[in-house]
Amino acid sequence: MGMALVLCSPLLVAVGLAVRATSAGPALLRQRRVGLGGTEFTLVKFRTMRVNQDAPGVTAFGDPRITPLGRWLRLLKLDELPELWNVMRGEMALVGPRPEAPGWVDLSDPHGSRSSAFDPGSLIRSHCGSATRSISC
Repeated sequence: MGMALVLCSPLLVAVGLAVRATSAGPALLRQRRVGLGGTEFTLVKFRTMRVNQDAPGVTAFGDPRITPLGRWLRLLKLDELPELWNVMRGEMALVGPRPEAPGWVDLSDPHGSRSSAFDPGSLIRSHCGSATRSISC
């Protein structure tokens, strides 16, 4: 996995510089997320939204907080490249359920904690066990 980071490093630097050049704030976003067995870790992504925006925690299509560059990064999934760092550290896998924010996971609910039964994934995400889904996966 370290080799993937090395190979992607020119792209990581280019995207990071583009984020910094097109909007105020840091290039990287760090958020607490819940992983395997309810363990919290810090997820690293490229920032795609304006900083210090008061709004709901859920991002909807066409959200005005998303920067123009951020729309492209999200469309091409380039905002998730720094998650390779989380994969290398063993906090995530390449394939698995989406890592949720601690406030969205109820570990006392056997159905709500389904996503914490596996390593969260980076590239291919399943939304099984999310708080908003009412059917079994």
